[in-house]
Amino acid sequence: MIKSGGLSTCITSKGTSSNGSSHIGVCHSDKTEYPFYYSIQQDTTSTRSCVSQNNSVSLTNFDSGIEKEKLLLSNDSPLNRQLYATKSSIHPITLSTSSYTSNHIQYPSLASQPISNENHLNLIYENILQSLPEHTDLRYFAVSILNNKGCRLEIPNTGVTLIIPEDAVLLDDDHLIFIALINIENQMPMLNNGQTRLSPVILIGPSEITLLKPAVLSFEHTAVLESSWKLNLMFSDDIFNWKTILTYGQENISTPVYLQFNNQQQAFILFESMGAYALIGESVSKHHHASKYIQMVSFFNRSSTTTETNSNEIISTLRLRFLDATTDALERCLTEEFALQNYLCDQPKQFILHDYEDQICINVDLELSSTSRINIGYKEISLKTFWSTRFDRSCFIFIIPNLQLDNEHSTTTFIDHLAMHIDVYQPTILDSALHTRLCVNTHNFLHNSGYNSSSIRQRQPTKSTKEISKLPSLIRQKLCVVLDPPNSLGNDWRMFANNLLGINYLQYFATKSSPTEHLLTLWEARQESLVNMINVLNQIGRSDAASIILQH
Repeated sequence: MIKSGGLSTCITSKGTSSNGSSHIGVCHSDKTEYPFYYSIQQDTTSTRSCVSQNNSVSLTNFDSGIEKEKLLLSNDSPLNRQLYATKSSIHPITLSTSSYTSNHIQYPSLASQPISNENHLNLIYENILQSLPEHTDLRYFAVSILNNKGCRLEIPNTGVTLIIPEDAVLLDDDHLIFIALINIENQMPMLNNGQTRLSPVILIGPSEITLLKPAVLSFEHTAVLESSWKLNLMFSDDIFNWKTILTYGQENISTPVYLQFNNQQQAFILFESMGAYALIGESVSKHHHASKYIQMVSFFNRSSTTTETNSNEIISTLRLRFLDATTDALERCLTEEFALQNYLCDQPKQFILHDYEDQICINVDLELSSTSRINIGYKEISLKTFWSTRFDRSCFIFIIPNLQLDNEHSTTTFIDHLAMHIDVYQPTILDSALHTRLCVNTHNFLHNSGYNSSSIRQRQPTKSTKEISKLPSLIRQKLCVVLDPPNSLGNDWRMFANNLLGINYLQYFATKSSPTEHLLTLWEARQESLVNMINVLNQIGRSDAASIILQH
């Protein structure tokens, strides 16, 4: 039996494996802590634990003495210290135009932006900091100067971008606009039974900004759109009172926003009101089930403790984190785990979770050879834990036993090189199961943070401002002149919308003074190809519009 002292008191699990063996010793800590920790002990009775005939395996028992870990709190950042100092002080602060950097995270800065009236913007910035919801993590916050030229704003490594088009605001002086991710439970939409959150909760402000034309907010979501979803876009102007402003597929002429999805798990909202937005979903019915994308991220940790005999005992643990399959969720996870000096084993592994009355099973086997494994943990979790709760705050910890492989000539330790097989599945829907093999070279643990995180932090490569297709205002105006008027052939803005952006619901755009202008703003947010736009215009018989682009 593997002991795991220092984590928590063990609670017996009544789970049973497919071969009938019981799995005991699931430990969990006080769920008021952050995050939740589950220590899953070895299944010593499973017939899956096997040993080749020529080798013997010894399990080293130990008291782990693992202390409860503390996450790096968001208010440790310099910018957050400025925020809380501002909130507690009656004296005005000066906005620094240099970047704040902590643990390779760059915090909001205005240094790269031309500032015509710094004192004026300092005051606005101070007011923004004062108005942010309590415990806002400024690592997931971005601010930009806003004027009648519009702006483009994004939170790095989150997939969240905001585009304010030209002449969308009437401002005599430069102003500031911000976007922030909300991650505090009581500031998010409350979920009813069967509902799940499918996107980050995004706050846009300040509230005093009035938009004269729609802006575009883009973000990632986790819905498998081919499954049976009822999708609701939620809105709040104070982050506490949420309401549904759009049900996808049930839009009408009074719907205040437009929501579109592409085939890369991205969503786009055209909106005109400052506030907080979130995408919520649920299955259409009990007989038509929805599905969503989940990602598993694995980490390794090794530490040592002193036993009762004053000898050092090495403790190795596998940490499994399950998150929404979005870049912002992954970024939070990596930041938290690296702050705890844990080693990233591999790139995130994605699988599909179905809203079906089933449990989620997690099984981990330690590979002894090409023909033998030993089980080091098994856990069954209710669907509700993954579907309706903040499961991203959970960490499942598997204690890896100290194994020694004995043969006639030598004794080999497994501590320097580990291979583990992980299975995550719903028993009645095995087609979507996740099966993966992890290889951990623990020598690397001493020298780096593991798998190259820079290659996975941005799921889709971010284009620089110069690379993003953006039409000059003069060309936009000319395209609006020729495409806005309806014609008998129908190859006006309506066919342009359908062929270029796949838009079938046209009422939202039909209510605007210039439908083409808002289509071009959406096209810019989607970072579509200018060549593709020219081809579409030619295909629908509007070479006159295509020539406007080519002549410039």
